[in-house]
Amino acid sequence: MSLGEAEQVLVEFLQTCADFETAPPRVVCPLCRTSRAIYCPTCYQILIEKSQWPEGIQHLRLPFHLDILLDDRRTSATGIPVGSIFGCSPLSRKSSDPVRIFDCEKELDELPSSYGPNTYLLFPGESSQPVSYVAQHGKIDRVVVLDCKWQQTSIRMHPSVKDLPQIHLDSCPQHSYFWRWHNAGEGRVSTVEAIYFCAWDVAACIGWNEDKKRNLVHLLWLFGIQREVIRRKYEEDGGVVLHEHMPFTEEGKQFQRDMRKRVDAHSKKAQ
Repeated sequence: MSLGEAEQVLVEFLQTCADFETAPPRVVCPLCRTSRAIYCPTCYQILIEKSQWPEGIQHLRLPFHLDILLDDRRTSATGIPVGSIFGCSPLSRKSSDPVRIFDCEKELDELPSSYGPNTYLLFPGESSQPVSYVAQHGKIDRVVVLDCKWQQTSIRMHPSVKDLPQIHLDSCPQHSYFWRWHNAGEGRVSTVEAIYFCAWDVAACIGWNEDKKRNLVHLLWLFGIQREVIRRKYEEDGGVVLHEHMPFTEEGKQFQRDMRKRVDAHSKKAQ
């Protein structure tokens, strides 16, 4: 099946993210003093020297304001790197910020008591409408996304978001480019991918020029670096000998699913 334009741009961009000789080193986060690589999931700081940032980051804009509700392990949350790129801080948050992150484990009380008009929850469901339909027939000022496992979406019942109108992606890859597996079926992508495809659809509807629209792929800059680091480490550790497939391929994810089934079956037997 041929790739859509947004996905083709993504695939090409992920290849450029492999353009470094050595993986970014671990450094001490200037805020929390923890040793991290690429970015700090606690403080949202990018830990790559600014001289190495791609030029597209300087011109990156979203066609809407974005709230990310973090309800997952920080090391697995792909929404945090988006916040890092836009300068999010857990110490300061304003409604005018282009991107805000709310850690639902610690900051539930800080969620807005209510959202204004033209705010939408990006989550597929029976009542959700396609992003492009809403963008063409109305206005999308703010998008709320849930950064959580597909099987654990209870945060969407929080009073702040449970009554928000829902939207879903017009089109997205059948399979995610993320290295984490799930059992939610095809078309279920990671948070950062969902943000990218949603932004692309809205930008196309409101008339952004091609360069500005294609620059949205820089939302996945840190994601792409992480992905390449994992690929290289997997090769160095001889992971391919185990089942011949990288963890972000569908074959690799299926292997992980099968492994989980075997572990669960063994645990039940032992009980």
